[in-house]
Amino acid sequence: IPPIGQWREHLPYRSAIGVLAADEKIFCATPYSLFSVDTDEQSIERYSRMTGLNETGLSCMAFEPVSGKLLIAYVNSNIDIIYRNDIINIPDIKREVVTGDKRIYDAAAIQGDFFLSTGLGVIRVNADQYEIRSTWIIGNGGTQVKVNSLVLFNGLYHAATAEGLKKVSAANADPSFFGNWEILSGQNGLPAGECRGLVVANNSLFAMVGDQVFVLGSNGQWSLIQESPGWSFNSISPAGNNVLVCQSQPGQGRVLEINNSGSVLNSFQSGLLVPVSALRQNNLTWVADQANSLIRFDGAGASSFRPNSPDSIALGGLFASNSIFWASAGSRAGANNKNGLFQLAEGEWKNYNGRNFPVLDSLSDIVTVIADPKTDTAWTGSFGGGLLRITSGGELTIFKQHSPLSPVLSAPGVYRVAGLAMDRDDNLWISNDGAAMRLQVRKKDGAWLSFDPPFSTANRSMGSLLIDGSGQKWMISPGGNGLFCFNDNNTPDLPSDDQWKWFRQGGGQGNLPSNRVLSLA
Repeated sequence: IPPIGQWREHLPYRSAIGVLAADEKIFCATPYSLFSVDTDEQSIERYSRMTGLNETGLSCMAFEPVSGKLLIAYVNSNIDIIYRNDIINIPDIKREVVTGDKRIYDAAAIQGDFFLSTGLGVIRVNADQYEIRSTWIIGNGGTQVKVNSLVLFNGLYHAATAEGLKKVSAANADPSFFGNWEILSGQNGLPAGECRGLVVANNSLFAMVGDQVFVLGSNGQWSLIQESPGWSFNSISPAGNNVLVCQSQPGQGRVLEINNSGSVLNSFQSGLLVPVSALRQNNLTWVADQANSLIRFDGAGASSFRPNSPDSIALGGLFASNSIFWASAGSRAGANNKNGLFQLAEGEWKNYNGRNFPVLDSLSDIVTVIADPKTDTAWTGSFGGGLLRITSGGELTIFKQHSPLSPVLSAPGVYRVAGLAMDRDDNLWISNDGAAMRLQVRKKDGAWLSFDPPFSTANRSMGSLLIDGSGQKWMISPGGNGLFCFNDNNTPDLPSDDQWKWFRQGGGQGNLPSNRVLSLA
């Protein structure tokens, strides 16, 4: 990645949320970023705030083929339109103070304009003037309603809404008036309830209701053509005269290609876990997968396209040593975050987690990391799964059961390492949250010693750890318990000269401005 002044972007590209074709490029959106694949050269281009986009969190995309304009909608309802070498921002929806759900769930290019499916209703964007043309509030009784998708079929706008499938004539002078819309769900074979998606293919209209796909026949009746018990339906999209159905279940995903009668013509599965969007271009099938980025299927099999990047955002600790940068993905929230640890060395990211190293599958919520500059050995702490050592050669060792590390007193199988620091003698100090002995040290020779603050705190909480220039160990006690300081007088083997101090709010107790300490530096 070339430097931008003194800044570079390192956004995650593993989780894809959408894919579309635009001229000779395939665009793939992630929750944080956007990239494209040149279909001729197979080269990848990244787009972010570093290249002129106005936001980071993407929601959906749409391409208008006649003008060549690409619309990007963000989770905060801001909009960018990429046209040639320009990026035009339309912030109107973001800035508008509205009670309700302004999120843009889908976008479609119809008759030269962009139609946004939002939590309010339908918003039409003038693609030539780069402005909002109109807003359609089409819920029952004129209320707001979430719209999942909108298509034009046989001269009628069809909207997939939380109240069901609705239609109005495209020639209607006032599609913004709810009374002009007709509800189609709950009759002629189409179930009542939310309509989740719409597709026009082979002169037919397809609707996704729950985990089923229906097609509208020439007689005005709807027919169920696809259901797969045990599979969740994530989206439907056109593929020439056919329809692509993205499905998933725990541990696997697939994309089915079906025709009007529901016959399965193809099933794409290799590399898919949670496919959420798919398209067909030039006999190639492209799939956006929430776990495995962008995958292309051709006659020879499956190919993966993903810019080198960390697997996810870094919520935990950061550390840099000898031109090697480490970032951890987890937090103390205990969200079972298994995205692990990320290493940047010589311009390339390497991801340490259960997806790439099965032995690490039990290490969730990695919150802290440190590296020994003399050996480049990294140490990282899991808030539940113990301590991990990664040698410069890539050898992995986990410390929890059958090690001096202590489990949480109230949860014997849980080993929380919340902070790490290395002293001048190359001893590794460990903040062991919730344990009987909350401060551990692994000495340079491999021997362990255990200590515990002589203070009673709620949940025996221990957090980030820092060693100052005098060798004193400073530890946060999360939950509004202030700060501990431990001075072993640089003789960890001699407990008789150890000293502890508890810093809290108030005179005579350290006079901290607050007992809620967030970080140390």
